[in-house]
Amino acid sequence: MRLGSGSRGLLLAAAMASPASAAPITSCEQFVPSGETGVLMQDLTCPSPPTWPFSPTGVVLDGGASLDLNGFTIRGDGTGVGVSCTAQRVETSRQPCTVTGPGAVTAFENGIDGGGWALVVTDLVVHGNTIGISTPKMRRLVLRRVVARDNLQNGIYAQRLESEDVVATGNGRRGVSTRVASRIVRLTATGNGDEGLHVGVLRTRVVDSTLIGNDDPTAGFDVTTGGRLRLVRTICGRGARIRTTRRRGIETTTVLGPLPCS
Repeated sequence: MRLGSGSRGLLLAAAMASPASAAPITSCEQFVPSGETGVLMQDLTCPSPPTWPFSPTGVVLDGGASLDLNGFTIRGDGTGVGVSCTAQRVETSRQPCTVTGPGAVTAFENGIDGGGWALVVTDLVVHGNTIGISTPKMRRLVLRRVVARDNLQNGIYAQRLESEDVVATGNGRRGVSTRVASRIVRLTATGNGDEGLHVGVLRTRVVDSTLIGNDDPTAGFDVTTGGRLRLVRTICGRGARIRTTRRRGIETTTVLGPLPCS
């Protein structure tokens, strides 16, 4: 399956960049500067510190930095952020962060959190967090071979998503939630507490995917959309077109009609 133009652009930019130097990651709260790659050398268990911000931090990436989990796990205490992509300077704010596995991030409020330009995550498991991957303030999230399972709320929550070979299962709320135009290939979303996939607005294309067994099997939905959603060679149980409004802090969802699954 060929990558979309956005994914190809990120890969091209990474390929043209100068080789990144490697920095061993052996403790929590380590920072990886732009242009460098942090390599996890052992499992990390990150407790809450006694001072501000009073919640654990795993690893912080500058824009343009990378983290290789190297087969290890970053574990928290149920709060804080496991891996954060946070640009430190204007010069790095438009450079993507990269997180690669194999490895896992677990037991944080946000397993992976990002703001800014883009985040690329490959070959990773995020499980047992409140939210597996949360990037609502990031321009683009690119996922390849990622498993988001058994998180208390959403497995994956993104502004714009480009994904291939993602599994979202057993999450307390939505398996995958994306707001604007996205491209999703080979998503398996099953056994989530709410929808397997929710699409907010604008056009999204879902290809070769399976969205079944989510929410209440008699009254709930496997997929919902507030915009234009095209399903290609995709299996889903029940789908709906919806409208979501917010007034005085209260969010209301209205079902406008069925969304044919094919």
